[in-house]
Amino acid sequence: MKTTTICLLLALLCPCLMAQAGGGTDSEAASRIATEKEEAAKLGANIVHNLADAKALPEDVAAVFSLDKLDDSLLLELKKRKSLKVLAFSRWRLGDEWVSDASLEILASFPALEELHLTLQEKFTSKGAAKLAGLKTLKQLRMSYCQPLEVSVVAAFKKHSSLAGLALPAALSPALMAAVADIPELRWLEVQGAMSGDNPFKDIDKCKKLEHLGLENSAIATAALAPLAKHKTLKSLRLGMLAVRVWTDDLLLAISKIKGLETLNTDTTSSTSSATAKGFEKLGMLKNLKSLAITYDFAKSLTPTVLKALLASLPALTSLELRYQYEMPLETVSALAERAKLTRLVFANGGITDTDFKAVLGKCTALEHLEFNADGLSEDVAVEALQAAPGLKEVVFWESERVLAAVPGKIRQARPEITIVRNPY
Repeated sequence: MKTTTICLLLALLCPCLMAQAGGGTDSEAASRIATEKEEAAKLGANIVHNLADAKALPEDVAAVFSLDKLDDSLLLELKKRKSLKVLAFSRWRLGDEWVSDASLEILASFPALEELHLTLQEKFTSKGAAKLAGLKTLKQLRMSYCQPLEVSVVAAFKKHSSLAGLALPAALSPALMAAVADIPELRWLEVQGAMSGDNPFKDIDKCKKLEHLGLENSAIATAALAPLAKHKTLKSLRLGMLAVRVWTDDLLLAISKIKGLETLNTDTTSSTSSATAKGFEKLGMLKNLKSLAITYDFAKSLTPTVLKALLASLPALTSLELRYQYEMPLETVSALAERAKLTRLVFANGGITDTDFKAVLGKCTALEHLEFNADGLSEDVAVEALQAAPGLKEVVFWESERVLAAVPGKIRQARPEITIVRNPY
């Protein structure tokens, strides 16, 4: 993968990676520590930095995470831990890739490994990756933003009885999907690669148990999505970075025909849009949709009026994420606040006023998870509204100043059951 492409992806993978470009500052060190803790916590993993850390792990360790440049001697030490089920290796700096074909051969001999996450590791090839098919216990394999891989990697997993999740950088082609169809238990698929051929999903109905499909860098054609509408088990669709070249009404219509969708995530970047209000109205046909994330800048077409109508037409919606506007006007907040069933709400851009914040917390009474940009919010209103939210369990907010620095402590004192995180930027 070219360096420029990597730089574009860093913010998606580990946001603080971008900060480290300036070189070994205290801020960089703090960011790295925070990232390690966050990523390890997601996996319930122990963090290792070197061979000594690996040797110090308890015999019953179940998961390990590292951002460091390691070597195969560490893998041989980890292999001794018979209870190890989850391994995740990423990197912090450009040039710290270390996982090779020889590394994968060692990993393929681990006795109980169920999940393997390899991120920004570019030294292994398709030949090495195919060896992982020997891991009969493997349930999830994520190879994200690594070297482009060949169809032979997927073909190696033919009739694999355990693999349920797969992410890999490969061309999105009929041949790839045909190989995917031969993995009988596969339910979750993410492909990072350009579309090859006119109809890569022509045989997707043969993927009998597929529930989630994610695409990146595919520049998918609208017509290519048509077979997805006939798939019987597909519930989740994520269109990530450059999955779409141009957003159009026809594309939104094609998505709206996938009637079984419960989750739709349009976190595309670097695309253009000619979509209109009419296109977004079509998404109201997704009556089973429970989670909607819109993170591309549709501000010209997805106005507060259109958003309000869209939300009203999605009766099952409980999770909403909006990062598409740089300002969050009162009309938009009012549209959000009418969603009394929302349990998860993210509106990350632009800041919010005291009046708007009270409107959201006062009407979205089912909220359990809230993320927001806190610029413009006063401490008194933040504390009052958060303390009064009956079902709130987790809060994450950003601010450019230190106006709300004391809020997390006050909330923890009054509502210790709420997890609250303040992220300065």
